[in-house]
Amino acid sequence: MGTTAIFRLEARCDDPAGERMNLHLSLASYDSEERQIAVEHTDASPIRKETTYSVQTSDPAASVAASVYAVPTADPPSDIVADTPPFKLSFRILRGQEVIDAQQIQVNRWGGTQRIGMIYK
Repeated sequence: MGTTAIFRLEARCDDPAGERMNLHLSLASYDSEERQIAVEHTDASPIRKETTYSVQTSDPAASVAASVYAVPTADPPSDIVADTPPFKLSFRILRGQEVIDAQQIQVNRWGGTQRIGMIYK
């Protein structure tokens, strides 16, 4: 039997453009035999500047599949592409207290972004 831990997914956006997006986080947890234990998630909610959003496994797990979704709540204020550049959204995955991955992704203001099923052990 492999080792298990509590996993946590955290996301943050410090750009005011993020406030026109809903953020949804999801963690599917698995045991050492790759059987799904549970799925924990946050409700989709508008991103607030300088706020860290997080979700964690309710029980120790051998691995998780993490997903991040940023979905527009409204069209950008301008329809000129040069006026609506992508903005940055940061997320990180922790296994126990150890950060095992940290990424900064570009979010398209028209279509949002998603990272689905990122596997961590």
